[in-house]
Amino acid sequence: TGNSNIGICCYNLSEINLANSTLWMNAPQEIDMHSNSTLDAQYSDIMGGYLGTGNIDEDPQFIDPDSLNFHLLDTSPCINSGTPDTTGLHLPPWDLDGNPRIYDGRIDMGAYEWQGVAVDDTIHNYDIVTLHQNFPNPFKSTTHISFSLPHPDKVKIQIYNLKGQLVETLLNENKQAGNHTFEWNAENVSSGIYFCKLSTDKKSSIQKLVIIK
Repeated sequence: TGNSNIGICCYNLSEINLANSTLWMNAPQEIDMHSNSTLDAQYSDIMGGYLGTGNIDEDPQFIDPDSLNFHLLDTSPCINSGTPDTTGLHLPPWDLDGNPRIYDGRIDMGAYEWQGVAVDDTIHNYDIVTLHQNFPNPFKSTTHISFSLPHPDKVKIQIYNLKGQLVETLLNENKQAGNHTFEWNAENVSSGIYFCKLSTDKKSSIQKLVIIK
């Protein structure tokens, strides 16, 4: 249409229900309403404001929108601000990361549910030791884990469960500077949420992994 950066485009005779969503910094506008169209928005964060129950107009505080990282900071006004009662909404059980869609009793606004834990995120800065988000995630049996080193270093990569118990040590050796990727076969690991921790002498970094079988 030439307006690919519009948040939502409501064509002629459209009837759209929007809930638990975030529309922020889209151009030239968040919502484009065509004739005879209706948009019922509730419990959503919409830049510029929009009439509807529970809607807000506040910076959602994405972690790094310039890198397309739309996870929420722990100070985001979108956390626990979605529909109070989701009965009958037929929500998927997982968000886009494969994490539980409702955490702490109430759904968040946006595509990613804040999980109440601080997790390092994929920001591609190769001047620091960086553990990138594994891919795919969620996964059934195998996933690729990658990390970047600005200089040679001894690297340890370990998997922990939600209780903080060590599940497996994947790597414990010296590595050259640069980008590194390897595959983890988790066929013998049960479904659930895990944490991948990269450690060097001066740096540690954590990413969340989700296994669904």
